[in-house]
Amino acid sequence: MLLALTLGLFLGYLGTIPAAGPLAVLVAAAAVEGRTRRLLALAAGGATAEGLWAAAAAGGLGWVITAHPVLERGMRAVGIVLAMSLGVVLLVLRVPVSSWKPSEERSASAVLLGFLLVAGNPSFLGSWLLSCGALRAHPVTAWAATPAGAPWLGLGAALGV
Repeated sequence: MLLALTLGLFLGYLGTIPAAGPLAVLVAAAAVEGRTRRLLALAAGGATAEGLWAAAAAGGLGWVITAHPVLERGMRAVGIVLAMSLGVVLLVLRVPVSSWKPSEERSASAVLLGFLLVAGNPSFLGSWLLSCGALRAHPVTAWAATPAGAPWLGLGAALGV
């Protein structure tokens, strides 16, 4: 249990450092603007989703997706719809960044946005499947990538992120 939690924490921390993408841009923008509350809410949402991806990978979702490829296509479709919807909303609203007021933001919506940006991206599952495959290769760390160790690995990953 403690080993799976520690491995998840370590892998989540290391895997997040080079992260690039929409969530990283939003977090960086919030940091530059001094919007600490939004920054933490976005990060918490993303960390929660990544922890769930880690737990799913360790619990065996990779084998389920191999047996049922339609699930992977469905996940990709959700990611595409999410990205396109965000683009359309930004295009239609044409709200300049300078008009955003920190007092108008809601932490819950930032948490949800962070969660959806990570949950809708199947590449996080892919990276966690590779990490879990590496963990399974060594007898000492193999338990962390089993259904019994999956919740602990996922929790550690969320905390590490």
